[in-house]
Amino acid sequence: MLVFLLIGWHGWPGAPNACVLAGDCYCEAPRPGLIAQPANTWSCLAGVIVGLLIAWDTGRRHHTPRAPFSSLMESDRFYAGLFALVVTYSGVAALFFHASLTNWGGQA
Repeated sequence: MLVFLLIGWHGWPGAPNACVLAGDCYCEAPRPGLIAQPANTWSCLAGVIVGLLIAWDTGRRHHTPRAPFSSLMESDRFYAGLFALVVTYSGVAALFFHASLTNWGGQA
């Protein structure tokens, strides 16, 4: 969050996303200030929280050798951990995009 705030206070450097130039930035109109799309930005925290909950659950769960008809998510920490990482990263990347509406935020 500190990195998020520091980049925001420096004006979200970088070229604006094409949606800003076209005037069609998804469901929330861009606003002046630190966060361009506040509702979209803060709702992205749900993805971050869910990803962290998946990681926590993966860490506390006792993984057993794979039984027939079981999921790799149940039997192997690698897949569950990778899933947690992807979900968390998606939330963080979306948070940066909706806050900044920059090209680098969209690429993240």
